Amino acid sequence: MKELALFGDSFAESCDDFKHTVMHRGWAKQLMIMYGNNMDNFAIAGSSLEFSVQNFLENHEQYKKIVFVTTWLHRLHIPIEFRTSGNNQTSYTVNHWASYDQCEHMENYFVMESADQKQTLKAVKDYFMYITTSVHEEKYALLRHRSLIDLVKKIRPDAIIIPGCDYGLIDEYTWGLKTISEHEVSLVTKPQPTPIDIRHNHMTPVSNSWVLEHVLGRLAGNFIELDLDKIPQFNSWDELVKSL
Repeated sequence: MKELALFGDSFAESCDDFKHTVMHRGWAKQLMIMYGNNMDNFAIAGSSLEFSVQNFLENHEQYKKIVFVTTWLHRLHIPIEFRTSGNNQTSYTVNHWASYDQCEHMENYFVMESADQKQTLKAVKDYFMYITTSVHEEKYALLRHRSLIDLVKKIRPDAIIIPGCDYGLIDEYTWGLKTISEHEVSLVTKPQPTPIDIRHNHMTPVSNSWVLEHVLGRLAGNFIELDLDKIPQFNSWDELVKSL
């Protein structure tokens, strides 16, 4: 039995396939280096809470300790096949859907394999369009989110559950990892279009170090509280990028 498994989305992924070169490592990769072969990371960028919970259900018994990072309310896990345009076409599958903008990007710049795939993408787009305007659906989404978190707690009362986005569903926390990420750029007026976030786990080295300390503390049975005043802020996007 291995010591530790990590579940979640981009706030917990290893960033091994990160396309942009930065000098620091995210907290998740640092944790993996510390644990070596005694740890596995199941976190995948853009994934839904349902996807993480299913991974948890299939694998948790193989690990002594669990760190589970939650994610956004409305994400979907629906495989849709695409191919690149032009002469050197490559086929691949997008499994995780996070937003209407992502759907539009794929529709505008890539080719779908079949009419069924096009219909599936249309359904995903309609879903995101609906939930952005429906307060009623937001309430039910929170209920689904809470029930999935409670399921993880029921099966593994010892699991360390950290909110990626704070919805007030996890008693120990008044913040989420997104709080840290957004606090870093709260003073920044981003250029348009919004630049790609090249921070590992969406945080700068200072904040990644803080999160690592927090997670290690929780693994040791302690809770190190977040102090927003200690999180760096930047006056420009370029200034933030240089900090990496």
